[in-house]
Amino acid sequence: MSSPISEKTLVVITGASRGIGRACAVAFAKDTRFSNSDLTLSLLARGQDGLTRTVELVRKAASASHSRIREEEEDSSKGGEITVHTNCVDLNNLDTLETDIQSVFQECASSIKSSLSSSMSCYDRTIFINNAGSTGYLGPIASSSFPSPREIQATLDLNVTSTLWLSSYFIRYFASNDQGTNLSSSSSLSSSPNVSSCTVVNMSSLCAIEPFPTMSVYCTGKAARDMFHKTLAKEVEVEVEVTKDNSIDVGGLESPESQKDTNITRILNYAPGAIETAMTDELSSSNTLDSDISDYFKKMKDESTLIQPHQTAERLVNLIAEDKFVNGDHVDYWDLEPASTTTTPTED
Repeated sequence: MSSPISEKTLVVITGASRGIGRACAVAFAKDTRFSNSDLTLSLLARGQDGLTRTVELVRKAASASHSRIREEEEDSSKGGEITVHTNCVDLNNLDTLETDIQSVFQECASSIKSSLSSSMSCYDRTIFINNAGSTGYLGPIASSSFPSPREIQATLDLNVTSTLWLSSYFIRYFASNDQGTNLSSSSSLSSSPNVSSCTVVNMSSLCAIEPFPTMSVYCTGKAARDMFHKTLAKEVEVEVEVTKDNSIDVGGLESPESQKDTNITRILNYAPGAIETAMTDELSSSNTLDSDISDYFKKMKDESTLIQPHQTAERLVNLIAEDKFVNGDHVDYWDLEPASTTTTPTED
């Protein structure tokens, strides 16, 4: 059995009521490198029914990994427990987004505030799975059915605007003591009293790096998200070198004692592959999508060759646990070896 990678881990997942968001929640709960420590899952989505089902599956996964779900009123000083928060948040509503997310993060901080003096960087590791999104308009750019400016804006509010702000706010809240300081400066990275390894994952797509006919709005959003997170990686970059003995040299700080005062911020653009979800159902049944693309998804669905959500979620969680990727890189499901852990399929 693998040993836990840290003592207190927070994982925030958007779009957690179905598909890959749900599968990620289950994968974290089942991976003993996370679940055998104190794991807090904060699950966000628009609908409570889907979140309730996700929590049920997380409970099953926790049982399989010999962990347990901690009820809200229980003491959190024990080890090997999973705390789950669910929040109904409409990421498309920019008028309420900031207030809603502040409440979510404050709830996360309060989970361990009683045992630590600061709400900032009080988790040993914080992970944000920036997953929520939609396909938006499917069809030719020069078509009369191309959406109005307001319709385009509504899609981009969810796929781009809220996504960019969420990653920025997560970094500022959990990886920096001072909102507005230069996150790449050694002073802001080392001023926190506690260890904090912060990982932000943008759920990307092949559409972020290749154009697909009749998917212009979706491709545009994915490309924008990738470039934003690549830029973010440059701004928070701290040199991390894995040495032969698997120790980590962070910015020239070689000793474990020095590393205890260092925050590491990691950024990943992860393309999960063609997954069997509601989105691929939409693509395979669309009569406005490019026929070659639509036929491709239909064939994969008919032949049962679509990637299952639990498969790509396991590879992602394993990649996060091993932390062996270049900061800001675009990594595809097919670039990775299968996760060493074996889990059962996640119901979607």
